[in-house]
Amino acid sequence: MASGIEAWMRQRNEDFLKQQELQKQKGSWTLQDWKNYVSRSGANRPRGASRAWNGGYLTPEDYSRVTYLQQEEAKNKLESSYNEAKTVNEERYADILKGYGDRYDTAMSSLQGLGDAEKTALENAYRISGSQQQQSLVNSGLASTTIRPAVMQQNEKQKQTALSGVNERLQREKIGLQTGLSGDTLAFKERREDTYPQLSYYMDLIKQFGSV
Repeated sequence: MASGIEAWMRQRNEDFLKQQELQKQKGSWTLQDWKNYVSRSGANRPRGASRAWNGGYLTPEDYSRVTYLQQEEAKNKLESSYNEAKTVNEERYADILKGYGDRYDTAMSSLQGLGDAEKTALENAYRISGSQQQQSLVNSGLASTTIRPAVMQQNEKQKQTALSGVNERLQREKIGLQTGLSGDTLAFKERREDTYPQLSYYMDLIKQFGSV
């Protein structure tokens, strides 16, 4: 009789130690570990109060652990999705701004040398005109008089006036192009109205998960 009681007590002690060890292990379990545990336990309800979960049953303590893990997993997924979406959006925004910048640089580069041919043509035209005027003075016997410097000075003045007109026109065109391109970029920046979900709101909802 005594040996039977001793065997029963030893078994109870072994079961208790196993339960203690199991409880220690549960502290580091993942959700998948809990799913495997419930799957092995089947529909067996533990003694005392129990909560249904994933096709099986858990003690209130174990259910709290699982709920906490589910909350953490949901929070991590939400934060990950939020950060991923925000990163993609920021990259897209940066790409668009870079596109505007590249367009601006290309347009400004195309302005290099703009009007050079026109100004060269003016230089040549007034050089030929000056030569013709000097030849006319020679033919008229006035080359050695004070008229020649005055004529050449007037020719040079007209040339400079024409060149100034070209430069002013080119400057206006350049400013107009710069203003248009810069305005597009600024307008795009001003239109940006990114809105992101309030993580704190969703975190509060997640915390309520499983609490009822």
